[in-house]
Amino acid sequence: MAPSFNSSSFLNFLNLIIPSRKTDIVGNLPPEIGCLVLRQLDEATLINVISVSRYWRELCLMDPVLAKRIKNYRNEKKRLRQAQRVYDGRSRSIPAISRYYHILQMFDDLYD
Repeated sequence: MAPSFNSSSFLNFLNLIIPSRKTDIVGNLPPEIGCLVLRQLDEATLINVISVSRYWRELCLMDPVLAKRIKNYRNEKKRLRQAQRVYDGRSRSIPAISRYYHILQMFDDLYD
C-alpha cells in the first residue's frame, strides 16, 4: 500500500527546505554589505529600491555614494523634463520639427 499524501505536511516540508520569497535578503545583511550590494544597481533601479522599504531607503541615503548617485539621477531627470517642456513648446511653433516629433519621442522612449 502506498503511503498517504498529506498536502499540508508537504508544504511545511517545502517551507523548511526552500526559503520564503518574502525574506528581506538585503535587510538581513550587515549595513556595510547591504550598501555594497545596492551599489551594483543602476540609478533607475535604485529609485525603485528606495520605494520598496524604509530600511532600504535609509540604507541608500546613509551611504554617501548611493545618496549622491540618487540625487544626481533625480536632478538629471528633472533637467531633462524641463528641457522637454521647452522643446515641446518650441516644436509646436515650428512645423518642420513638429512633423518629426513622434520619431524623436520613439527614440526618447527607447532610452528611458
